[in-house]
Amino acid sequence: MATVNKLIVESQQTAAANTPEIFYTAPSNGLGTVITNFTAANDAGLTVSYKAYIVPAGGVAANAVVPDRSIVENRTDVPAELAAQMIPPGGTLQMETSSAGTISFTVSARELS
Repeated sequence: MATVNKLIVESQQTAAANTPEIFYTAPSNGLGTVITNFTAANDAGLTVSYKAYIVPAGGVAANAVVPDRSIVENRTDVPAELAAQMIPPGGTLQMETSSAGTISFTVSARELS
């Protein structure tokens, strides 16, 4: 089994509020992707909430791994819920925020093949 450590999301923000958006898709020909670090940074001057989803290939965002987390202005969050979580082959990591363009997400992972 080969492992590639990589930055899979680099300081990306949502484009719309209250809508799950795909930030990463695991290679469909691999064995999945394991999240090693996840950081959500609130760059806005207000408290904002977010949700994070791991969605199987062909699925829809329904059950959030991080169900509803608020971050006060100019703070970060490193949720333990995502540590070592597996994104299945062809699956996606999706984020949703209560206000668009306010939280920057950065995610590192190991792609397995």
